[in-house]
Amino acid sequence: MRKLIGAVVGLAVLGAVGTCALSRCGGGETPAPLWSLSDLPPLDQSDANGWVGLAAAVQADLHVEPPDAVRDAVAMVEQDDTETFTERLAETREALDSMMADPKVQAALAAWRVATEAQSFSDGCPADPGTSCPHFDVYRLGQTATAEILWMRAHGDEVAAFSALAQMVALHREYRTSSRNLFAAVSATASLKRSVALAALLVSAREDESASAVQARAQLRSALDTVGRDQAVARRALIGEYLMANAYLRAIIDGDPELVGEDVATQRWLFDEAWARVRIDGLFTTAMQALEGGSPMPAQAEAPSWMDTLTHPIGAPMVRTLDPGMSANPILEELRRDREVLARQCDELLVQTW
Repeated sequence: MRKLIGAVVGLAVLGAVGTCALSRCGGGETPAPLWSLSDLPPLDQSDANGWVGLAAAVQADLHVEPPDAVRDAVAMVEQDDTETFTERLAETREALDSMMADPKVQAALAAWRVATEAQSFSDGCPADPGTSCPHFDVYRLGQTATAEILWMRAHGDEVAAFSALAQMVALHREYRTSSRNLFAAVSATASLKRSVALAALLVSAREDESASAVQARAQLRSALDTVGRDQAVARRALIGEYLMANAYLRAIIDGDPELVGEDVATQRWLFDEAWARVRIDGLFTTAMQALEGGSPMPAQAEAPSWMDTLTHPIGAPMVRTLDPGMSANPILEELRRDREVLARQCDELLVQTW
């Protein structure tokens, strides 16, 4: 996104110098923002947050790309075939054993365990376009942890498998309810979908009726009880996108060369923040109304007119690029559906006796 914004601004500047003579570039009243950081969950960047520790491990070159054995195991979960699960699990036991002997896998699992044992696990990513957060690395580490749970079950340790899965569901549930942007919401939701699918497989194949196994399953049942009930995930994701869009607009005013390129003075002169903000606010207001009203999310707005492009050579292409209809709205539509799917899948599991 940062490169895209820089390219948009750079191209606009090439043919824009002098166009402000045709209009007022700046000088309008900038509207108050629709939302602020107070509309998002609080940001916890303390050592007590397992997300922070996991992010630090990733930044310190923790290997997070799962090997083929992990991807194959996760694919088995995604197939969601309860009738053949036990048979397929036995067939992959040797591959899972080899996976668990991989030092890189062990390092990834060690980091994962530290994160799961932390006091909390919440989205620790600031609403800053200059900050890169490892949301999808967290997702990939969860894939490796999923494969470990399958390895536990392949060796007949149902207590360990159910206990680890209960912990994983609780972690992803907290991550999702604390999500502060679109990427966190997508990562946490995809992780929860995988965990719920794994729960259905483990429940269907349960054999151990010992007291410890029953207790471990009760832990999983408790963790599943509130999954999918958070109706504000997609709303928070849209607000996060809005705050990020405003941050890009402010980067022009503040003259941040990392985000908008080197020709800061020209860009600032050509940029009418009030004009751009009014249009950005309109697009996000329409998106939020659709999201909360249950109607289809709007597609990308029409391209700016030639007059808008001429008189607002920086603002017009920026508004076009930051329009949530360009990429965010289809994902928000999916998040809205996922909430209903997760709630239904958990309900189907919870009505069973296990």
